[in-house]
Amino acid sequence: MAEGIVDPPWEMQGQGWIMVCQWPRRWLIERGWVPSALADRFLGGPGAIMLVDYRECPIGPYRELLMVPGRFRTPVGPRPSITRILVSTQVSVDNGRRHWAIPKTLGHFAIEAMSRGERWTIEEQGRPLARFELRSRGPALPVSTHWSPSSWSTLAQPSGDRWLLTQPAVRGRVALARLEASWCDELAFPQLDAGRRLLTARVSGFQMRFNPAQALD
Repeated sequence: MAEGIVDPPWEMQGQGWIMVCQWPRRWLIERGWVPSALADRFLGGPGAIMLVDYRECPIGPYRELLMVPGRFRTPVGPRPSITRILVSTQVSVDNGRRHWAIPKTLGHFAIEAMSRGERWTIEEQGRPLARFELRSRGPALPVSTHWSPSSWSTLAQPSGDRWLLTQPAVRGRVALARLEASWCDELAFPQLDAGRRLLTARVSGFQMRFNPAQALD
């Protein structure tokens, strides 16, 4: 496992879960899931909560829980942005903040296998933060971000008075899934039932190339 700062691009492999949701725009802003400095740029629309288990990565394996509230107005048009994210290693925190301005914080993750699914438990600073139980259903089909427009597949992270744009390249297999149970500390992570869940999916055997960010003033 690499220690310290590792320059991109990163070649990564793993699996995970995606819950596509749409929360009320006003609720996201009032609860602080959209930074106040970006509230006037927030366009709303579908967002997502993701659970990712990176099995192979230049900085070593790690896990993450992240939230994208929707899209933001940027100089190149609407783009999604990560506003809350926990990861399981400090080296991931350090690299994510340095290279891509992703606001990572450190958490503790436990994953228990279930029939066709997993139970994830996440803690932050020794306190329970979230639990998810998910199961896949149906066949897994191949997907690739090559098919996605940049307005949805390019991350835009604020960094001081500029934006850092990153377009990961991902391919893998996706199956429909079911969220069987969930709980979140409402003061520490957005609740799923505060919005409308549009889709739940399992992503397996993915390969990702996380490219260097492009700075945009």
